[in-house]
Amino acid sequence: MEEYKEKSAGGVMPVEFRAEDIMCSDRVNGMWHEEMECGVVVEGNLSYLYENEIVKLSAGDGFFINALTRHGIINRTKDYCLVYMIKFHPRLIGGSRDSIFWEKYLYPVLRNTSFKGMIMKRKDDPKILREILTACVAMRDKEIGYEFVVRNALSNVLFSVYERQNFVSSGLSKKDVLMEERIRTMLDYLEKHYIESVTLEDIAESASLSISECIRCFKAMVHVTPVNFLRQYRLEKAADLLLHTDLSISEAASYCGFQEMSYFTRCFRNQFGVTPTLYRRTYKKAE
Repeated sequence: MEEYKEKSAGGVMPVEFRAEDIMCSDRVNGMWHEEMECGVVVEGNLSYLYENEIVKLSAGDGFFINALTRHGIINRTKDYCLVYMIKFHPRLIGGSRDSIFWEKYLYPVLRNTSFKGMIMKRKDDPKILREILTACVAMRDKEIGYEFVVRNALSNVLFSVYERQNFVSSGLSKKDVLMEERIRTMLDYLEKHYIESVTLEDIAESASLSISECIRCFKAMVHVTPVNFLRQYRLEKAADLLLHTDLSISEAASYCGFQEMSYFTRCFRNQFGVTPTLYRRTYKKAE
């Protein structure tokens, strides 16, 4: 798997590209994150976990996943599959939260709890799939000015999504807006402190909440408990370290907050379907 996180002397571009080739895997990365994600199957066939549904995608098909939506890759055949995926923070398109782009187009999509995303077939959605592929190829090749190409293509994707989503007719209550602010505060806290010894009390305190309100907020917005989310987030980070660094398995586990190897291995197998050793051996490309 190739991974690019855009950083330069001028700052960070809040977008990440992955070209992931999959073969004979029971891999399920069912993850929630605050970024949006879209992708296109370039070669082969793919089973994709979308919320609690498994959909079949062929070459040319693709997907758009809204923030905080469970999703992941499943491939239970021996067929080779290549997928281009791009994950981006909404601020790449919307800028600041008080901009017209954020308020008029992004916020309605982000806070539309009934809209989890879109599965797109090449014969039905060629235009939006071309835009996704354009963004991915630009990120892959990184020719001069590619940042503008990426932002423009993803803006077109987002506008198409905005036009086609099923809006929640009742709109957003002040309570919903407050809950969103709280969950984002807690997710930001976990992103910054996941390598530390984090307790449920710490998570709740980061948003000035009681423990019971913290749990209720996570279940309502992310559909898991704070403790389960933290464990899954740490496992995803550990998996990245196994693929993209030469750290030992115990070092990767310890860095991501797991102090007991037996517990780490058991949790890793439950999330990815294989042991950390087999995961690294299967997916890590030779340098």
